[in-house]
Amino acid sequence: MIVVGATRGFEKVPVAEIRQMVGRAGRKHNGAVCEAYVLVDEEDVPVIEQGMSGDAEFDVESAMTSCDDLVFHLLPEIHPGGVSDYSTAAAWYARSFGAFQNKKPNIEKIFERLVEYDAIRMTDKGYVMTDVGRIAADLYFHPADVQAWRNNFGSIFGMGLECDDGAVAWALGNVPIMPAPGDFGKYRFVLTLCRDEIPAALNVEKGTITKIALWWGALGASPMGKMRNMMLSYREDFGRIRRALTELDKIENWRMAGFFEDLEKRINKGIPSYLAELCDIPGINKGRAMYLYNMGIIDRQGIRESLNNLEGEVDDDFMRVLREVANGIR
Repeated sequence: MIVVGATRGFEKVPVAEIRQMVGRAGRKHNGAVCEAYVLVDEEDVPVIEQGMSGDAEFDVESAMTSCDDLVFHLLPEIHPGGVSDYSTAAAWYARSFGAFQNKKPNIEKIFERLVEYDAIRMTDKGYVMTDVGRIAADLYFHPADVQAWRNNFGSIFGMGLECDDGAVAWALGNVPIMPAPGDFGKYRFVLTLCRDEIPAALNVEKGTITKIALWWGALGASPMGKMRNMMLSYREDFGRIRRALTELDKIENWRMAGFFEDLEKRINKGIPSYLAELCDIPGINKGRAMYLYNMGIIDRQGIRESLNNLEGEVDDDFMRVLREVANGIR
């Protein structure tokens, strides 16, 4: 059994997890001995050795302790109507591991927070879920983020900023709960560049600029350095976010479902808005679109007008595509 490293992403893996990995992989019922090797940086050796010793003890604590954690976990219970007030919420929590450990959450505060996020509302039959709450519960999002997406996209649509990548990145990333672990390190200049691209009319909430910059990077705006993997995880999750945005579109009557579909395509391929029209042409990928854009060509009309000038400047296959575009075949 070999465990390589003691970090996951940019965070230390708890020694309890490493010990559990070794135990599971080496478990045999015939009494045979298993050898385990844990390969870590020299600076981590003392901590790992101490934690792996036979006398080490590991306390297991309930993860459902903070108000926002409980907001996330309680909301789906309101969805089918099982929880409708403080007493039914308390009965739900009484079955949890946290209750077994004698933890006493502030149920009233949790409901206040859900109302604040517009996830539930009071009726004569108790609390019921709102559209925001339903979307959050169905798609496994925190209601605070769904509420923020509704407000953010409503703002940029109202200002006519949907074609501005800085505004779109702001609308996606200016949310309170979505995680953004890690640091840009020597690429911290990306945060400044991103902030400069956000329209002045849009307020960046504290602690969200890293998230906004990651979405800006997902739209092909800038290299992400060691945050690239985090950006790619955002990109991979956008399909689920797009479903939430499409549901919000129906509720808010934005009539922007097509915009969200196009946005998903652009995020999947890292295409900035200024290349979107060219990349919609069959046979024109992002690299070819960038070449044309740098030549001052931004659409089909530009290709037709510049076709003769491009002769001999690009490879034969690219030239064939451009001729077909100019002739209306593509």
